[in-house]
Amino acid sequence: MSGIVKVGKSTHTGAGSCTKQVLNIASDCVFGAGSVIVKDITESGTYAGVPVRKIK
Repeated sequence: MSGIVKVGKSTHTGAGSCTKQVLNIASDCVFGAGSVIVKDITESGTYAGVPVRKIK
C-alpha cells in the first residue's frame, strides 16, 4: 500500500499486490496475488489482474 490508502474491514490482499496513492478500498474485498489497484474500489468482491477487475 502506498500513500494514503483507506482499506475497509475484512479486506485481504494477495502477495505482491500494490496500489497507487490516495485510494479508498471497500470492506469485504479479496485481491489476487500480484494485483495492481489503480482506482477506488467501491464494491465488495473478488478482484484480480493488472489493473484489477472484479471477477466474482
